[in-house]
Amino acid sequence: MVNFICKNCNYRFKSERIGEICPYCGKKEVIKEPSAEDLLKDE
Repeated sequence: MVNFICKNCNYRFKSERIGEICPYCGKKEVIKEPSAEDLLKDE
C-alpha cells in the first residue's frame, strides 16, 4: 500500500494503484506522500 495526498483537498488515503482519484473530492490531483526517509534525503 502507498500513501497518497490529494493536492486539491489535502485528503490522505492509502491505495495500491498509481494514478488514483481522490475518494473524497473525486479530483485526479493526487501525489504520492513522501516518506520520512525521502524527506531526510532532500536536505
